Amino acid sequence: DIREFEANRAEQQRRLDEQRARLDDVVRRTEMLESTIKPLPTGAEGQEGPDLVEMRERLNAAETALSISKEHADAASKTRDEAVADMNKLHEQLANTKAALESARADADKASIARAKREAGEEVLRL
Repeated sequence: DIREFEANRAEQQRRLDEQRARLDDVVRRTEMLESTIKPLPTGAEGQEGPDLVEMRERLNAAETALSISKEHADAASKTRDEAVADMNKLHEQLANTKAALESARADADKASIARAKREAGEEVLRL
């Protein structure tokens, strides 16, 4: 049980590390996109020149990419939270398993002592 728990814990840690890496990548890309968005020129009011149209298209594309990146970041964050919750459950299971093992060892020690006393008593009676 402990080996299986340790294997599960290692798998959860690996998944958590992957999620952190993905989340960091999404944050980095989001920050990069935010820095590339350029404001529309203010002197172009009322004009629909090709530069303004191109800038609007680039702005719309950047906003769409930013929105998608934020959705990915939210999904990665949710997955990370789930992995942390799973890891906490595994830690709790390990603590319970360790407590059960310690209790079983103590019971086995008591039984061994009782058996030794009983056998010693029987030996005394035989003599």
